[in-house]
Amino acid sequence: MPTDQAPRTSDWTTQAACLTADPQVFFPDVERLATLRDVRDAIPHCATCPVIRDCYQAAVRGREHGIWGGHLFVSSGQAHNIFAIASRPDHRDRRRHADRESGQ
Repeated sequence: MPTDQAPRTSDWTTQAACLTADPQVFFPDVERLATLRDVRDAIPHCATCPVIRDCYQAAVRGREHGIWGGHLFVSSGQAHNIFAIASRPDHRDRRRHADRESGQ
C-alpha cells in the first residue's frame, strides 16, 4: 500500500506492488464507495504483490478501509475478496444481457 496509508512501523510497505500506484484506486474518498473499476484496477497490483498477506493483516489490525491485501474493507469492518468481486458481472453487464434476451 502507499506508505502514507500503511502502518509506519512495518517495512513490508516498501515491497508492496502498489507503492507507485494511484492511491485513489485503493483509498477512494470517504464520500464515495469503491467502484467495480477501482477493484479491477487494484487486481494487477494485488495479484503480483509479494507482501499481500502482510498488507491484509495490517488492515485487519488497523481496522482500515479501502483495498488492502486483495480485499475491500468497508466501514462496517467487513472484508470482501476483490478477485471474487471482479469476477462477477457488474449490474450494467447483467442489464445489457437481460435486454438482449428480451429482444430490446
